Amino acid sequence: MNKLFLLIFFIVTNNCKNSSPNNSVNNNIPEITTIAKDTTVAKEQKKIAVIKKNIDTIESAKTVKKNKPKEKTETIQSIKTSKKSPEPKPLELIKTETTEITKKTKPKEQTKATMEKSIAAKKETQKVKPKIDHSAWNKLLTKHVSKEGNVDYASFKKNTNELDTYLNYLAENSPKPNWTKNEKLAYYINLYNAATVKLILDNYPTKSIKDLKSPWGKKIVKIGSELISLGDVEHKILRKMNEPRIHFAINCASYSCPKLLNRVFLAATMEKQLEQVTKDFVNDISRNNISKNSIELSEIFKWYKKDFTTNGSLINYINKYTNTPIATEAKISYNKYDWSLNERR
Repeated sequence: MNKLFLLIFFIVTNNCKNSSPNNSVNNNIPEITTIAKDTTVAKEQKKIAVIKKNIDTIESAKTVKKNKPKEKTETIQSIKTSKKSPEPKPLELIKTETTEITKKTKPKEQTKATMEKSIAAKKETQKVKPKIDHSAWNKLLTKHVSKEGNVDYASFKKNTNELDTYLNYLAENSPKPNWTKNEKLAYYINLYNAATVKLILDNYPTKSIKDLKSPWGKKIVKIGSELISLGDVEHKILRKMNEPRIHFAINCASYSCPKLLNRVFLAATMEKQLEQVTKDFVNDISRNNISKNSIELSEIFKWYKKDFTTNGSLINYINKYTNTPIATEAKISYNKYDWSLNERR
């Protein structure tokens, strides 16, 4: 800045000297010199004004630059900072993020397998979903039948209307060709037991089912528009299903018969229920007396021996369920059957 003022001062001083009265030309032409001098001064003043204006402009620019660099610097610094590499993440956080990414990017094969498994499970659920509602019969069983399988017929007789409603419901919803084997087993086992109880109630009081006229030959069971007998349900339907364990599921209203279960048979639990009733019957000492070398069996094993020996001997079949292993050459005899009414005492 000081240099600039010195330059201006030099220019003005020099011009003044050039226009001094000592100049020989100017002494000869005083009037012209005066005019030239005034003109020169005016020009110099304009130059100084322009220079001052330029100086002011430069100073203003410098002032602006002094105020703005900090803001610009901060902006640049911010940009640089944003471009810097992120700080290292903790190992735990990296593991978590990796897990999340893995979850989000599961292979299509795995997703497809999961979907197929879900569909299969849904189909399985639909398979065991009961086509027939046996809840009405279940309610009657739990109310009137003991754990030992004995029936309170006197009390049951008060609910004959409910029993009739259930039997009519079964008649109107007979098994269809697309039913599974277990669905059919559940239908016919429950039908047989309910119809047997109905037969006793219609003739109660009685001391034995055998006191009734043709209890297994009379056509008292309705399926659709057809009437069949209890014997038909057992021999023409259930026994033809190649399931010998049905003999321990159906009840003939007598003490020596397999006990009447106090809950319904269901397709979804059929296998488990058949296994349990068979094991319970075989190991019931009031019906069978089993030792290693000698067995006294229920006459059920005599009457239906053919059903139990399709894949081996009778002893082989019983050994699958008995708690006492039986020798192959064990002596077999049969207990006398008690046809007394299975009434709760």
